[in-house]
Amino acid sequence: MNQVKEFRNKKGISQACLAEETNISRQTISAIENGGLPSYETMEKIATFFEVNVSEIFFTKTVNHT
Repeated sequence: MNQVKEFRNKKGISQACLAEETNISRQTISAIENGGLPSYETMEKIATFFEVNVSEIFFTKTVNHT
């Protein structure tokens, strides 16, 4: 799972604002936040906007507490 929604909420912006700033459709932002896998180009646009590496948003480790 990616952290796009978390980064967006921390910055206090809407999906529409992120979409406009990155030139990505709001529908695509929504799909990504709901688990969709974007192209690497789209990942780069979002990571650049948040000034982080792609891996910080899209390739997080999931901890299994079993």
